[in-house]
Amino acid sequence: MIDAHIHIERGPYTKEWIDHFVRQALYMNLDEIWILEHCYRFREFVPMYDGVCNYSRYIDHWFRETAGVLELSDYLRLIDEIRNSNPAMKINFGLEVCYFHQFEEFVYQHTKNLELDFIVGSVHFVDNFAFDHKREHWNTVDVDTIFRRYFDVSIELAKSGIFDGIAHPDSIKLFGHRPSFSQEKA
Repeated sequence: MIDAHIHIERGPYTKEWIDHFVRQALYMNLDEIWILEHCYRFREFVPMYDGVCNYSRYIDHWFRETAGVLELSDYLRLIDEIRNSNPAMKINFGLEVCYFHQFEEFVYQHTKNLELDFIVGSVHFVDNFAFDHKREHWNTVDVDTIFRRYFDVSIELAKSGIFDGIAHPDSIKLFGHRPSFSQEKA
């Protein structure tokens, strides 16, 4: 068995922190784990988020508090350290990258030579609307429009060819919103 979506952002980039995840995975009889980090945490990816920060004061504040706090090289050093330490189980390392159509080339250039096991794309923003942050943000948008655009953006992500997979493809349903149309025909 595999847990293929583990974020380590609540602790330091140390072998000891990773060992916590390995011990828990062994306790749960997992065969391997996939560790990934959100790209917004790294300074190199901060330019991708200007539009979402301009869209919402809430997101701008949240982003300025949490984003760009690390260098990608910090994460890559940790990966090398863990790979060289002969961990007790198979660990794959990756990156979760927020998908914005206009930043496809930017993402490709910033990720093409990284020695990662995987890169997944994720949709957290629809036309700069952060649908997965606060339930009350949905009060000012049309649910059907957001769902249609979410599907469109998800298809663009898949067609981009940049990513090895899509992270949490149903996150649009986080707060229980559903479109009035059949999702099968969207």
